[in-house]
Amino acid sequence: MKKSNKSGDYYYLTYRNGNRVVSDYLVKYSDKIREVQQDIDKRKHLERLVKNLKNELKLIAKVVK
Repeated sequence: MKKSNKSGDYYYLTYRNGNRVVSDYLVKYSDKIREVQQDIDKRKHLERLVKNLKNELKLIAKVVK
């Protein structure tokens, strides 16, 4: 997650740990920010693909009936 204020941008890795939501500050690990951003982009791409496939499956199910 990216947070901004007057002094700049701050990056946090936000995830669940059981019932808690944990945010880890990432600026100390600047190379890690690139890695995490690539993983997020890949995940969003895969989520779009899954959504499209589900829609196609619904359409196929309608046609078959």
